[in-house]
Formats: sequence, C-alpha cells, structure tokens
Amino acid sequence: MQAEIIISYGHIKLLRPVYLKPDAPIRYSIEIPDDAVAPVRDWLPEEFNTEFTSQYPATRPGSLQERYNQILGKMAKTRPAASIGDDFQTLQDALEERYYGR
Repeated sequence: MQAEIIISYGHIKLLRPVYLKPDAPIRYSIEIPDDAVAPVRDWLPEEFNTEFTSQYPATRPGSLQERYNQILGKMAKTRPAASIGDDFQTLQDALEERYYGR
C-alpha cells in the first residue's frame, strides 16, 4: 500500500487516514530527498530569538503561580509562549522517549 503525506512546518500528516491492525508495526520509514533536508535545526523565527528573563513570573500573594515559583526556585522564569502544535510535539517527543527509548 502507498499512502500520501503532507509535510508542513516539519510535521508529517497523512492525506487520508490509514487504519492499521492492532498487531501492525508501529514504525515506518519514508524516503526524503537529501536536497530537501536542512543541514541543522538551529534556526528559529526572529520572535523566538529573545533570551529568557531571569525574573519570576508576576504573582499575587497566595496564587498558584506564587506556589509554582516557590517550588521551581531559580528555574521559575518567564519563557516565550508556545503554540498548541509546539506543546503537542513536546508531549509526543517525551512519550516516545519514555515508552520507545528513542
């Protein structure tokens, strides 16, 4: 079987859903031409090129954010906002690493 995919912003999506049997393999390979692959992934859009602030996020006394700041200590920093897609990809990467040892 051959399936068509769309690659958008580095994410692959099937053009039409494919329903696999429960015992089907979980990993598949695709062939991407070498001239279409960027050499490194160290580039970021200009708006994300700012450094994190070293200040705690603003809080009100007794708020949940104040509690988080106390728990995180010096790791509590204001960071650039992430999109839903970025959050989803971060979750997927963490799950793959945890369960598939990637």
